[in-house]
Amino acid sequence: MFGGIPMGPADPFFHLKKKADEDNHPDKVDIGVGIYRSEEGTYQELTVVKKAKKILDQLDLGHDYGLTTGDDRFLKLAAEIMFGIDNELLPSGRIASVQTLSGTGANHIAAVLLARLLEP
Repeated sequence: MFGGIPMGPADPFFHLKKKADEDNHPDKVDIGVGIYRSEEGTYQELTVVKKAKKILDQLDLGHDYGLTTGDDRFLKLAAEIMFGIDNELLPSGRIASVQTLSGTGANHIAAVLLARLLEP
């Protein structure tokens, strides 16, 4: 059913991010995702972010970004709920899962994809 889906275009941000990560120049400045700047261009950390970082540090949880595909343990458990804990396809690698920020947006995209695939 999914064999005829063409590969989507490469995300240009990932290419740029990879190039930036490979750049070892001492004056390099990262202005990528998650950086807030003032009108003068200086780093501007939100007060709520400072408080959250302190709490996470006290709990020894850290505050780095997670994987873009989601939390592995959450994905494994969610797939078991969706497909059944004893489903033989789960360990086969034939079922892939990703975690999204917006459930309704992700559901919409999946519904549009399925509607196009299942059109008579």
